[in-house]
Amino acid sequence: MVTVHNQHLKVQLIPQHGASIINCFAKLGEQWVPIMRHTPLEAAQAGNVSKMASFTLAPYSNRLLNARFT
Repeated sequence: MVTVHNQHLKVQLIPQHGASIINCFAKLGEQWVPIMRHTPLEAAQAGNVSKMASFTLAPYSNRLLNARFT
């Protein structure tokens, strides 16, 4: 997992699964508030991108068997 953040936003990605976003937060006062749906731990571990907060649809994810090139 990779976390990219600044003082206002924090995004957690899983590079090995197409840079899928597993969590995204905005800073509200002193608290980090989720702004995208949370990815269940099981989905992140299994690489189930359809259960993640966001995943890349490039180039044609819905046209490829199992949405994978290999």
